Amino acid sequence: MNDNFSIISLKKKKLILVLISGISLTIFFSLTSLFIGAVKLDLINLLFGKSDVKNLELVMNVRAPRIVTAIIVGASLSVAGAVMQNIFRNPLVDPYITGVASGAAFTTSLSVLLGITFLSPASLYALPVMAFIGAIIALILTLFFARLAGGTYLSLLLSGIAISFLFSSATTIVVTTSAGKTYGIIFWLFGSLITSSWKFIYIMAPISIVVLCYILFNARRMNVLMLGDDEARQLGVNVSSLRRNFVISLSLLTSISVAFNGIIGFIGLIAPHISRLLVGEDHRILLPSTIFTGGIILILADLAARTFIAPAELPIGALTSSIGAPFFLFLLIKMHRRHR
Repeated sequence: MNDNFSIISLKKKKLILVLISGISLTIFFSLTSLFIGAVKLDLINLLFGKSDVKNLELVMNVRAPRIVTAIIVGASLSVAGAVMQNIFRNPLVDPYITGVASGAAFTTSLSVLLGITFLSPASLYALPVMAFIGAIIALILTLFFARLAGGTYLSLLLSGIAISFLFSSATTIVVTTSAGKTYGIIFWLFGSLITSSWKFIYIMAPISIVVLCYILFNARRMNVLMLGDDEARQLGVNVSSLRRNFVISLSLLTSISVAFNGIIGFIGLIAPHISRLLVGEDHRILLPSTIFTGGIILILADLAARTFIAPAELPIGALTSSIGAPFFLFLLIKMHRRHR
């Protein structure tokens, strides 16, 4: 009895430590990103109201929305990756496995081909809406074909891959025929926070927070899923229903992120593994840690994207992919050696 109490107390202390460390580091890196960029700001003058109106405008309406967006998108993609790796029992999957990114990319590219350019006022709302529609269509198709193929998690995985290839091929055709408009499409495909605004955050934040709360509420059931489907059913978990709800929730997190910011790869792969190294496999602690890790990674990636070649800007997805691809290969080699 005392041993069980000690274990519970230790987990609570670890969770509190994760929350305090995560909040502190997120605030630190957010402030760092807030005052560093192509235009350097004086922190002291800004805090005491001595900065000019242009600098205040830059902070409140340009950099602050980017930081908040980075936290939301980083947390959403990271948690989606952690849960995907749990329900598919594969440490190499990421949030885009259900085809939502490819679906969003196709409808966005199609919109540009039809005349909604990235520079037009209509694009501020039309392109995110079209991307979200494409993501949902891809999710529905993935779930439909997975059900026809037996409804197992393996059929869901393979259906997602097939749908991704289908929409990726269609996107390639659209980009090839979009003469003179390919730059905007390609920049969006690699992901960017350049379109961040408070209007978009008011849409993203409520959806992401509700879904994240649902996933955190089911963290204990995720621990049970790690024991296997049969054991989970014996412990009273409706495995098929829980897995389906998770897939829908994670696809919603991913699609809302892709719709407003493009495809930002490998965040959902890197952040969960870093968190596992730090706090272990218990999802009651792992998921909060993953939220902070993903947000911090994307804040730093965005800072690098807008400062490396300032005043120009790099696609943030290209930076995360340059880190994530070697990390993926490292995990692949590690898994092979473990099996041997």
